[in-house]
Amino acid sequence: MNKLACLSGRFGRPGIVFIGVAALWWLITRYGAYLGAETRRDQILLLILLSLGLLFVCYLPVMKKYVQELTYRRRARKEQRLPDDEERLAQTPPRYVTVQDIRHTLRRQYGRFWGRKIRILLITGTASEVELLTPGLTEQFWQEEQGTLLLWGGDPSQPENADWLAALRRLRYRPADGIVWVTSGLSETLSAPLTEDALDRVSRAVSSCCERLGWRLPLYVWSLQESPDERGRITQPVGCLLPAECRSDKLKAQLQAMLPGLVTQGIQQICSAPRYYFLLSLAERFRRNIDAVVEPLSVLLRSYRQLLLAGIVFSPATVGGERSVRHRWRMDNRWEALPETVQQLPVRLQPSRTGH
Repeated sequence: MNKLACLSGRFGRPGIVFIGVAALWWLITRYGAYLGAETRRDQILLLILLSLGLLFVCYLPVMKKYVQELTYRRRARKEQRLPDDEERLAQTPPRYVTVQDIRHTLRRQYGRFWGRKIRILLITGTASEVELLTPGLTEQFWQEEQGTLLLWGGDPSQPENADWLAALRRLRYRPADGIVWVTSGLSETLSAPLTEDALDRVSRAVSSCCERLGWRLPLYVWSLQESPDERGRITQPVGCLLPAECRSDKLKAQLQAMLPGLVTQGIQQICSAPRYYFLLSLAERFRRNIDAVVEPLSVLLRSYRQLLLAGIVFSPATVGGERSVRHRWRMDNRWEALPETVQQLPVRLQPSRTGH
């Protein structure tokens, strides 16, 4: 990204014009005499003329694009390649417009420096599985609640939405704080076990996404688990963060360290209602066959993949997560399993620029 694009993304064209006008005024007051502008009236007149020229240069690409689009639509309608009524197209704005809406909403809610107050997570996975965790996200593309912004990152098994990812680069200096891959492949019953081919597709998709965004981002695996009836159950964060350069033996040790807490809390919940056995069933699975979880994840830990696997979360599907207000979601304490800021991660797992 060149310097002009960085300035445009941070200040916008009006900001660049303002800075340019201020610079012109300084130059005119200092060197205007060489151009014959010796009086204040002549200096102001010269500033107006140069400012108009600066405005024309800054907005020339916008005007050129508008004229090209207008010409194309007129020609296409004459050739009957476009319908007279284009309301269908108006309902699906370009993705850069969606990003502008996000920026305006967050700035209005959190102030000018909203980027420092927001945690941004890119959610990826099949649409059906992502909807089980965050209802409505795949259709709305973004949802925000309590200082956490969720962005739809697409299905790893489908072609990536290059326009959307390119637009996200202008959302904030660092477009996201992490990628969350939602999968039911680590469950015993919800879906077929994860194969190495499936994990390879996920790995390539995450790497490609990071390349598009210009940042290497930490990856969190969110494992959806079966649970018969979650209504009324007290939720809690269930998962673990991983150290830098983690290997399968360390991963196994991290999961085994979760067992005492799962059993203690699981007994408390099953005493209140027998149907709340999610925690105990997860503990039993770890005790009986923890390798069924460790082995698929070990594929993502291989060094040649260069993925920053930073943590794993286990939870049932979200119950009652739908909101009547668009772009809002019900955030509960399950999300506390993910770090609030990237500074809580080991240095080697924190986001870093890709170098281009």
